[in-house]
Amino acid sequence: MSAASSASAMWVANAATVCPSADALDGKVHLTVANLNSLLHRASEAPTTQAILQGFSTIPPILPSTALCRQLPRWGMKGPPITNRLGRDYGLPGTQLFIYGRDETRGAMPLRYPARQTRAASEAVARLNQTNPNQVIFAQQNPQVIDQGRVP
Repeated sequence: MSAASSASAMWVANAATVCPSADALDGKVHLTVANLNSLLHRASEAPTTQAILQGFSTIPPILPSTALCRQLPRWGMKGPPITNRLGRDYGLPGTQLFIYGRDETRGAMPLRYPARQTRAASEAVARLNQTNPNQVIFAQQNPQVIDQGRVP
């Protein structure tokens, strides 16, 4: 992979969380732009990223709805939540898997290293993306593994 493609892949990975139309309550593609809240030098990128992604709404059949994830320090977001889509076919409904490291209301938290994603932020993104609640799983990373400095 070239340096340019590597940089592009990183930008896309940190740009937004996508909910495909097959998983959305309204049958449309939704994008929630990452707030990059925990990185002061990158937090100002979110409005520009949102404007760029909104430009794709003129390209049929992709009609994304973009939302900007709020800048809340307790959400601890460096980028979009860690997500995966589980399913057999892109045109069929699938399951959105959101992985987080910290849940201040219910679960254990890492003590040594910060958890970059929180359950609250994952839930907010699922709501903003209008993800069908019957097609969402929220799973917490093992806080002890986060504290070992390992990347899942």
